[in-house]
Amino acid sequence: MTIHFIWIQNSSTRGSNVLIEKGDGRQARVRNGETDGVNWEVPRWTSGQRLIVNNNGPRIWFVDRDNALLVSTDEGNSWHHYMAIRGGDRYGMMIRDDGVAFQKL
Repeated sequence: MTIHFIWIQNSSTRGSNVLIEKGDGRQARVRNGETDGVNWEVPRWTSGQRLIVNNNGPRIWFVDRDNALLVSTDEGNSWHHYMAIRGGDRYGMMIRDDGVAFQKL
């Protein structure tokens, strides 16, 4: 069981909107200052899919692997532990100029 993002909020000042790709073909464009309700499951490592945030800078990739949320800022060439997670938890994603933060719900 993995975690879910329930909403995505764009608090960035880098352009008018941010594109978030779930990895299974679904996408969300969140305009600056707005919040979009999504309820997306974070892709598991073994699926080959990645959740990608494109905010007019390096794309930020996320994936669920072994009870941890991993992050990559170099197109998946290297991965780093971002935070421990517990299956079934729900989060909001906040996109900022300096990256992405999560709020546990």
